[in-house]
Amino acid sequence: MTFDNRYSSTAPAPLEGIPQSPSPEEVAAEVRRAEFGAAGAVGAELTRVLVRVRMAMDALVKAHPAAAPHAVAVLHCIEDASRIARQGRLLARLADGEVRHHNEPIRLDQLLNAQLDIRMQAIDPTVVLQRTITPATVIVDRDLVSALVEAALDATMAPGHRLEISLHIKDRPAHAVLRIGAAAPMREVAGDPEHERLGWYLVSEISRLLGVTVDRVRSPGQTLMMFEFPRTVRELEGLTAMEVEMDLPSAAGDSSRVLAGHRALIISSDVKLREDAKRVCREMGMVVDNVPSSALAAQRCAMDPPDVLIVDERFNDDRFHQLREQMSARHPDFPVVEVAYSGAASVAPWGSGGTTRVTRFDLLKQLPQALMLEMSKVL
Repeated sequence: MTFDNRYSSTAPAPLEGIPQSPSPEEVAAEVRRAEFGAAGAVGAELTRVLVRVRMAMDALVKAHPAAAPHAVAVLHCIEDASRIARQGRLLARLADGEVRHHNEPIRLDQLLNAQLDIRMQAIDPTVVLQRTITPATVIVDRDLVSALVEAALDATMAPGHRLEISLHIKDRPAHAVLRIGAAAPMREVAGDPEHERLGWYLVSEISRLLGVTVDRVRSPGQTLMMFEFPRTVRELEGLTAMEVEMDLPSAAGDSSRVLAGHRALIISSDVKLREDAKRVCREMGMVVDNVPSSALAAQRCAMDPPDVLIVDERFNDDRFHQLREQMSARHPDFPVVEVAYSGAASVAPWGSGGTTRVTRFDLLKQLPQALMLEMSKVL
């Protein structure tokens, strides 16, 4: 008598033995991939809807300028929903292992300060920020640590909150420790919003990939996240061992030329804007060129591609969108900074394909941080 298990869904063939049950770790990993995959699918679908809603709101405000003040609350809600959708998509990428992982020495203090400076220009003025940030170089993937900082700030920055952010290197072992604390008004302490849980999942997953230890302590009205980076470069008399070998900017020296050798292309016909942007770029050690139109920018990029585009918002037209798609084929997060004549500064989240914006009237102050933040996505 023979037994063919192809026609049975319950009994194994005798010679094949009893199938081994998956380990709890394998089950947990599979469940996590399924959950995050679902979050990514929802995020992708939600993004398509939000794009249509945003276009409709823009058309409405353009047709009825008097409605602009009343549309602000709706636009803020759209931004919040877009952030949640981006987090879901990134979780799905992390679960599927689609994120590049390349470790290199990163000045965590510079990245953190750049992110905070631009965000404080764009968020509700009722947020109170206290920061104590000391120089620290860590060995991590630049894109992932940028996403980690962004996700942690997204989970804590909210109107009316008080933030205390510190970065220092502790002794024995000499690990960089980042602390992000947030205190909410007592009237807002009830509940655990879904977006906060989603943000925490994202923080946890990125920390796991980076090998960074993360702890979260919560009490009524307060949240504290603490990150410990085990691969921290040891300092030697104001320099670090890694900086000595690689000729990186010293923690004790001038780090303003950290982008030295990289090339920027300015797209604007405004002479004053071009000169101000050139001044900032040259002070950071960059090589600068400029063109007066997006069509000429496309020709220039075809012959000699730059490392970053700085575009006057008046030239952010259809031809520029085509150019950006071409540059994004080289790198999905190709750096772009838009100079706006109205509105507030804003940050393009990592992996979103958005545009970081600075204001024309505060260009000299905002552009250095914006360039650092954008270039951190591709360096």
